[in-house]
Amino acid sequence: MATRRFTGDLPPDPDTGDLSDGPQPPIQPAPAQPARPAGPAQPRAAQPARPSAHLPRTLTQVLNEANERVIQGDLVDYVPMSTGFDPLDGFIGGGLRKTELTLLGGAQGIGKTIATLQIARNIAMRPDQYAFYLSYEHTETHLMHRLLCMESINPPEVDITRGVKLRDLYQIIVAERAKGFMGRDPNSPGSLQAILKENPRTAPALARTTRRGSCCRTGSKQEIWLEACCCGAN
Repeated sequence: MATRRFTGDLPPDPDTGDLSDGPQPPIQPAPAQPARPAGPAQPRAAQPARPSAHLPRTLTQVLNEANERVIQGDLVDYVPMSTGFDPLDGFIGGGLRKTELTLLGGAQGIGKTIATLQIARNIAMRPDQYAFYLSYEHTETHLMHRLLCMESINPPEVDITRGVKLRDLYQIIVAERAKGFMGRDPNSPGSLQAILKENPRTAPALARTTRRGSCCRTGSKQEIWLEACCCGAN
């Protein structure tokens, strides 16, 4: 692109006139603002201290901390926690590990809920261990029913064909309560635990579930914690 330099004077602007010629009006100073009265100094709010736990650390610091844990016998970072399923443990490097997230995916109805409940049950059976099961889909009662059905099968002691399905469990509970409501059987159990305890198909499952839930062994409580969360949808 070519440019051209103008050396001559520019013509005056017909709208504003030529401001370079003639006397210029004096510039009036701006009026002084009244001074504000001095008040007591306001103390500045203390800034919260920044947590140092999230600050980056050098490799030497990390190595020294890991070295201290090994000296103290803390090997949780090196020993995985078995899920109770050997093929799954072999696929994920020996089992579950601290600070690692394992994602289990699959189609609807393929068995993700019951598989993770089995993993929680296997972990809770061990000394000094407990499992926390967090669900965004099912209620705590539904998860308890699933555990009861799962505990109805205890191979090789019980034939797998004799297991109680979720539909069978509901029918047993409703049928027993209907007898009491209609007066057909005044001795019919009224509570859920009594129904499950007196029914021969659900009694073993209730006993095993209760043992998994609150049995104390070697002075430690082994338990499965169930938590249902509600998510709001827009």
